Formats: sequence, C-alpha cells, structure tokens
Amino acid sequence: MAVLRVYGPGFLGERFLAESPLQHGATLVEPEPGATWQGVHISVSLAPWQDWPARIEDAEAFISAADAEIRKLRPRYGAETLILDFPVTRSLGTQTQGHAFPSVLLAALVEHAIDLRISYHAPDFAGASERHPRVFVHPEVCNGKPVIRGTHVLVKNIVTSLADGQTPSQVIEDFPDIASEDILAAVEFIREQAERS
Repeated sequence: MAVLRVYGPGFLGERFLAESPLQHGATLVEPEPGATWQGVHISVSLAPWQDWPARIEDAEAFISAADAEIRKLRPRYGAETLILDFPVTRSLGTQTQGHAFPSVLLAALVEHAIDLRISYHAPDFAGASERHPRVFVHPEVCNGKPVIRGTHVLVKNIVTSLADGQTPSQVIEDFPDIASEDILAAVEFIREQAERS
C-alpha cells in the first residue's frame, strides 16, 4: 500500500472528488493531528506492505501517469501539502529498518514538490487470539511473533513458504506439527494484518 495524501486550508475536496480522474481510489479524510483542514488520500499502490519493489513500481507509474492531474492539485483545487506515504509495519524486535527509493521516483517527487514519508506502525495483535484461535501471540513465545498455537511454528514462515510456491502439503511436510487448518489460519491472520497496516 502507498498513499498520496493531499491537504490544504483551502483545499476543495468535494470539488476534487467530483471532477478529477484521480478521484478513483480517493477518500475524503478528516484533518491530520495538528492540522485544521480536510484532505484526500489517493491510493497509489495496493501492493502488500511487504512487497516493497511492487509498491515503488506502482508509485513511479502513478506519478508518471497522473502528471497532469497532480499539477492541477494546487492551482485548481487549492492543495497546499502533498505527501507520498509508504505505511510500514515495524518488525518485532527491529530497532531500524532501511528502505531504498530509486532516483527516478525521488526526482519526480521533487519536480511536483511532493514530500516523502514512511509511516511506521507497530504490529497490532490485539484480539488476534480471539479472532484466530489457531494463532497464538505472547511476548514470551518466539519474542512475541505470531505462532501456530501449541507449536513454535511462526505464522510468517508458513505464509512465506506458500508465497515461495510450496503447496499446503509441502508446507505440512516441512512443519509436521501443523495441519491444513493451521495454514488457512496463518493466511487469514496475515491478510488481516496487511489490511490493518
């Protein structure tokens, strides 16, 4: 996911949503903390948060394709602040995370006077055990990383194996302590976390 956030004290959000081709994938939002005006958030990429290259590629394609419309945001709709935001869930136990941006994207952002932001969010596993009874999260088990209940098999490892092309049967061979229902629970858990980030 990546989002172009557009704000301004005189920003004409309703007019933008009625006229601009960029309105598709855009939502009107309340002011950010500390601001006093509304804005819009325009979806630039729907790629999962862990697929950094796809998110970058989508952002570059969006900026290129929407060049003329982005140029109208300030004079026609009264936008003052444009921010390209890449929300990221901070990995558990990680003190720093590095993210690279290609010069082509950075040059396009400078040309359009768009600020770049990486929004870090802590993983939120509140209520995970109630929603996903097969998944267990506890700070003293595997450093608080989600596991399949009754095992030390990380949810992340199951989903990564599937993403790498393994079949559910192969995953169960690699992790004999789990069942096919655990695989479904792991996928659902990760899907929910991606939607919440």
